[in-house]
Amino acid sequence: MSIIRSILTFCAFLCLVACNSNGAPVCSVNQATMSSGMGGSNTALGFVLSADNSTYKASGTITLTLDGPSTYIGILLWSSSSFGNIGTFTIPDQEHKNPTCDKSSGVLTHTSNDPKTVPISFSWKAPNGNAGDITFKAAVVGQTRTSWQLLDDVVVKGTASDPKYGQSSSTSLLCNLHLIMTVGFIIRNKSE
Repeated sequence: MSIIRSILTFCAFLCLVACNSNGAPVCSVNQATMSSGMGGSNTALGFVLSADNSTYKASGTITLTLDGPSTYIGILLWSSSSFGNIGTFTIPDQEHKNPTCDKSSGVLTHTSNDPKTVPISFSWKAPNGNAGDITFKAAVVGQTRTSWQLLDDVVVKGTASDPKYGQSSSTSLLCNLHLIMTVGFIIRNKSE
C-alpha cells in the first residue's frame, strides 16, 4: 500500500510539472521528489524563511516571512507536527492558495508561475491547543523550473500552559476534578 501511495504522489507531482503551473498538488516534498519531478537539484538560491516568534499560543498567530535576493515563481509551504499538517494559513493575496491535497489549511502554494516579489509574509493560525513542536518546511522555485531550493526548517514550540491539542478544556477540568477527588479520598481514608 505504501508503494502505491508513493507512486500516486510521484505521479501527482509530475502532473504539476508537466501540465499544472497553478500550484502544487501535494502537501509536502523532499529532495528526491523535487529532483525527479522538477529536474535540477537543491540549490542555495538565497531564500530564507523566518518566524516572528519561537513559540505559539493556542489559537494564536505566527507570521512567517519569505525573503530572498529575487522573485520566485513557486512555493510549497507546510506545517508539520505529530498530528500532520496542522493550523491554518491565511491566504495573503491572489498569488497563493491552500492546495486541495489535504483536509487541513496547514499548507500553502502558488496559483500561477508568474514572478512573485519578496519579502512576503504568511500568517499561520495555531490549533486550539498545544500540539508540541510545529516545523514549517518550504520549497521555493526561483526563476526557472529547475532552479529550486528546500529552505531550512523553522521550528516553533507550543506554550506549556496551553491545554494539549485535541483535549478540550472540559476534559481537562474533569480530569483535574477527578484527581482532586481521588487525593481527597486517599487523605480521608488515611485519617480514619
